[in-house]
Amino acid sequence: MDIPDFKANQVLGATALRVIVEELRRCLNLTGTAPINVNANSEGFNVAIDMRSGIWIKLTGGGTGGKYAWTRIDPDTAGAWVDNTFETGTTTSDPAYEANGNTGVPTSPPSRARAWRDPLTNELRFQWG
Repeated sequence: MDIPDFKANQVLGATALRVIVEELRRCLNLTGTAPINVNANSEGFNVAIDMRSGIWIKLTGGGTGGKYAWTRIDPDTAGAWVDNTFETGTTTSDPAYEANGNTGVPTSPPSRARAWRDPLTNELRFQWG
């Protein structure tokens, strides 16, 4: 369906208006499947891609009840892991959870894992073994 070209202050006929309205309705009925997220409401139209962004963490304790204490780690220029103490969690405040419910992940010495935020709960998740 082609939307007609028009200029400012131009009076549009019923046919042109019908074409524009039908195109708008078609756009509002778009849907997406993961990882594409489509939202349309009275405030506008949004298309986004939900991408799992991740961080590296080391597990520093826990496991009981599936909750792990953690510290973010980043590689330095020499290739060693360095604690990023601005991002941490304890077993009671922002714990990490193993994605499959594993409560036996070793924490001594600290295990390293790739972690991500669950998009629905914002919980930090990692997968072990």
